[in-house]
Amino acid sequence: MKNFTKQFANKTLFKPTRWLLVALMFLLGTSGAWAATITSDGSARLYFNMKAVSWWTAGTNGDGNFAYFFNNSTGKNAWSAHAVKYSGDTYYVTIPSGSWAGVILTRNNTSTAPSWNNKWNQTGDITLSSTSNYLSKFSEGSTSVTWGTAVKPASTASVTAKPTSIKTTESSTLTSTLSSNADINTISTTTYSVSPSTGTVEGSTFTATVAGDYTITATVTFYPNAYASLTSTATATTTITVTKSCETVSASQYTIKTTEYTWDGQAKKPTVSAKDGAGEPTSTVYKQG
Repeated sequence: MKNFTKQFANKTLFKPTRWLLVALMFLLGTSGAWAATITSDGSARLYFNMKAVSWWTAGTNGDGNFAYFFNNSTGKNAWSAHAVKYSGDTYYVTIPSGSWAGVILTRNNTSTAPSWNNKWNQTGDITLSSTSNYLSKFSEGSTSVTWGTAVKPASTASVTAKPTSIKTTESSTLTSTLSSNADINTISTTTYSVSPSTGTVEGSTFTATVAGDYTITATVTFYPNAYASLTSTATATTTITVTKSCETVSASQYTIKTTEYTWDGQAKKPTVSAKDGAGEPTSTVYKQG
């Protein structure tokens, strides 16, 4: 890696302009010394403090003009799109798809497309961290850095129930999602609590044995893409209405007797009355004809 760094450090620079470009080169280790620490699906972010060094200045547009150069052991490499301002002096770059172990931060002339030929400054080969995604301090030519407090973009959660009205013999399926920053955060787990406690959730299936309105609270745990240890939580609620199911009984539970009844002085009409096993009447059904 030292020879690789030296190779690009000695490149001739293009004539500088007032615009500055910063690049990050992600390197997949070619020897056993560097095991891959970050695997990105093309949406993960690496954040950095733009004012960590004096030569890292913003362009006249106030946001600076930054880009990143990526490389891996297969020989494939590419410059990223410009970095984006996150908040204050914190910027980020989107890590391309692949597994990466190291990064070189560089400052470039932007009069032409970014390349190692117009590099002005660079750090040493910095080993990436799997427990922090924020470079707070770094210096020219050095591999020594300070990984600061991780940046964990917030997300809100939502939970839906289908259907929202069921009987005591039926069930409803719960689905929890992130309703903001879903493209840069990943859900790791979801747990549910139910009030009142006569309702339960197994997996994502809700059931209840008693009629009533039930409030289900989903607690969603999520993390910034590629950084599974940097978890945060968000909660959301939904309501399910449960009604009592009609009871199904067998004929053996009842005694059916036929009697007669005079309806408005007309001919006698048959009636059917039902009694339960204890001999108590349950209903009477009148039939004409």
